Amino acid sequence: MRYLAGEVGPKGVRVAALWTAGVFHGEHMAKLSMLGRGPSVQQLADTAIFVASERGSGITASIVNLTSGVSGN
Repeated sequence: MRYLAGEVGPKGVRVAALWTAGVFHGEHMAKLSMLGRGPSVQQLADTAIFVASERGSGITASIVNLTSGVSGN
């Protein structure tokens, strides 16, 4: 993310990724989640819209964690 953002940032392009473990299998991810549930498709969509919007315009060279706190344990 940082290298790509460094390359295209001077041209006004922002770079961000959404880390989304288990979005389509939230019920299976719940036992691994710090919130006791997996992320929803609606949460993914809302976050993507925010990051792409003017309100999220300060976000670049970043990975946005949308995992509901899923850990590998």
